[in-house]
Amino acid sequence: MRKDFILGSIAALSIAGPAMAQDGFDYSYVEIGYVKSEIDDLDIDGDGLGLRASYEFTENFHAFAAYADQDFDFDVGATTLEIGAGLAWPVNPNLDIVGTVSYIKGEIDVPFVGDFEDDGFALGAGLRGRVIEKLELTGGLKYVNFDEAGSDTTVAAGARYFFTNMFAAGVDVDFDDDGTIGRAHV
Repeated sequence: MRKDFILGSIAALSIAGPAMAQDGFDYSYVEIGYVKSEIDDLDIDGDGLGLRASYEFTENFHAFAAYADQDFDFDVGATTLEIGAGLAWPVNPNLDIVGTVSYIKGEIDVPFVGDFEDDGFALGAGLRGRVIEKLELTGGLKYVNFDEAGSDTTVAAGARYFFTNMFAAGVDVDFDDDGTIGRAHV
C-alpha cells in the first residue's frame, strides 16, 4: 500500500503553477486534468481526475492545493489531498527557483479489505523556466514522508504551452523507484 500512497500523493502537485506573466511568472492558477499512474512492482495502473489551484500572495510567496481521485486495477480507489505553500526566487524574468512545503493526506479503498489512510509532509525544490514566449518547462525533486508508509523522492518534469496569457495546456511526468505518474491538464 505504501506505493499507492506515494504515487497517488505525488500525482497531486509537482512544482510550479501555470499562469504566464510578461515580466516574471504568475503563481495564481486553476487546473483540471487527467492523471495516469503506473506502479511497476505491483504491475497495476490507475487513472482519474486531478484538480490543482494556487494563489500568489506576493511576488515570491504562494499557497496551493491539489486533489486527485484515481481508480486502479482490481477496483482499488485512491484519493489524495495536498495543501501547501511555496517560495519563488527569480533568477531572471525567464527563470525561477521554486521551493515548496506541504501537508499530504492519502486514502486507499480496497474492496473486501477496507480503507487505508495516511498523511505526512512533502518538501519540493525545482526550476521553472520560459524557453520561448509561449513555452514553459519545469523540473525538480520532491521528498514525501508519510507517517505510516515511509518516505520517497520523486523526479518531476513538465511543459506548458500558453495559447493566451490566461489559458495553457500542459503535461507533467513524475518518476520514482516505484513507478510513473503522468498528467495532462488545462
